[in-house]
Formats: sequence, C-alpha cells, structure tokens
Amino acid sequence: RLAVIADAGYRPMADTIERLNALREAFLAQEIYPIFLVWETSWWAELEHEIGVWLSRVDGRPGASPADPQARLALDRSVARVLWGELLERGDAASPHDAGGAKVLAGAIAHKRRQVPFDIHLVSHGAGDLLLEGFLDCVPAPVASVTALAPVGTIARFIDGGARLLQGRLLGRMRVFAHAAAADQADTTGPLAGSLLSTVAHRLASVEIEVAAAATELAPDPAPRPEPILGLARDLLTDERLAPLRQDGRLEVRLVSGPTHLDLPFDPDVQRLLVEGMLAPPLDQGPGLRDPLARALADMNGARGQGA
Repeated sequence: RLAVIADAGYRPMADTIERLNALREAFLAQEIYPIFLVWETSWWAELEHEIGVWLSRVDGRPGASPADPQARLALDRSVARVLWGELLERGDAASPHDAGGAKVLAGAIAHKRRQVPFDIHLVSHGAGDLLLEGFLDCVPAPVASVTALAPVGTIARFIDGGARLLQGRLLGRMRVFAHAAAADQADTTGPLAGSLLSTVAHRLASVEIEVAAAATELAPDPAPRPEPILGLARDLLTDERLAPLRQDGRLEVRLVSGPTHLDLPFDPDVQRLLVEGMLAPPLDQGPGLRDPLARALADMNGARGQGA
C-alpha cells in the first residue's frame, strides 16, 4: 500500500518534517509506505502576523469573530486575501503541466505500479487538498481511497473532482474529517476566533461564486458573499446528487471535536482511523482479497482459467 499525504503548509518545513515523522512510523508499522508532499514555504505565520497587525491598526479586539465589523475591516485592508489567492495559485500550479511536482510524482508511481501491484491511498490536510485535486487527475487509476482532513475545498470543486471519480469507479471510497461547529469556534486564526476555515469562509475565499447558503451565519455585507468553505461537510451529507455514494458507503463524513485545525493529522485517534481506513478491504472485493498482491494473483489466475 502506498499513501501520498499532502501537508497543509502551516509550519516551517523542518518543523513539518519532524512532526510527520511520527505519522510515517505509524504507517510503516502497518506496511503502508508514505510519501509526503510538503510546501516549500510556510505561509501560516505570515498570515497570522498580517491579521494581527491590521486588527490592532483598526482597534479591533483579540478574539473577535471574522464576521465582526472591525475584523472584516482588518482583513480587507491587509494582504490576507492576496496571500490566500497566492496559495490557491501554488496549489493549482503543482499539477497541470509537465514540470508540476504532482504530475512528476504521479508518473513515477505509474511506472512502479506497472512493475509491482499496490493500492494507492491519498490523504490531505487543510490546504493540502489543493495539491491532491490536480494529483487525482494524474495518478493512475484506480485509487483505493482519499481522506481529506478539514479540507479547504468547496462542494463545487468536489463535484468536479472526487465525486466524478467515485461515480466512475476510479476511486474506491472517500472520507472527509470535519470539525464540529463547537470545535471550530473554539479554535483560533492568529488573534481571531475560529479556525482558518472560518476566516476563509467569512472573508478570504473567492468572491466570484454566488451561493445560496453558508455553513455559518454571515453578517450582511455589500460585497458578494464568499463560497462557504465550512459548508462542505454539510453539503456532502445533504446534496442529493451524492446520495447513492453515501448509501453504498463510498462517501463518508466524520465530525471531530478534539484537535485544532493545525493539529488534526497528529491526533492519535485520527491517525488510528487513517490507518484503519487504508487497511479496510475494498468495497468491491471480499475481505479475503484485502491485500493488493493477493488480488493481483487472483486476477492472474482468473485470466488463466478463462484462457484454458
């Protein structure tokens, strides 16, 4: 089993690698080989600093909601939205052309898979799902599973990506871990209350897409409403287009309450669930063929039987 894990880019690379090492050991203990995609430049500290500076300049109070008028003013005057836009561009640039890192990695995986059969599992944390969106179009199918931890993607992006692959049987199953409302509100983004996804949903996300509802109550604003990042988990559970995928167990949403947004992948319970999901037998195969080598041998024996 091969697991490709896309980090969120919240911390400096050295700190990220040190923290991911524990996750690596947990995977290797279960004979899951991990490959980590990490951001070369940490952007979280810069975003926190920018928000803090401008909140103080407009006399905003620490702990304010992103929907607070002073917090909105601080976010609008700062370059926080520019930073978020650059992050989206970096994620998009990782895969669509030959030089993109995701496409290069996908080519290496395809080459190795022709030599040795193995299952492919993809995991993303936060902004890491921006990397995996393009990677899904490059990596050789089928992909056994995708697990998104507090993803920043929206329902529109999911319908165009993960849902399309699930419906085409190119992706076995998908799990989304999302923070419960109380856990999100207890988190912080620099001096602001709420997780990064709350700040993005209220102020930093794309303003080009008009939506009917948001996951949280958005204050009246003359500007177009941003696409509701926090609404993804809710939409996955309620969108009728996805009902067949929910019913057959191929799309699952889990709400978590303990870890913060930044620490989600390093929570012991979340790590345990990640490993259990990768070890679970494919939905279209029996439990006796849970090992990819066993399934490959069965396919070969079946082909020989048909030839005889």
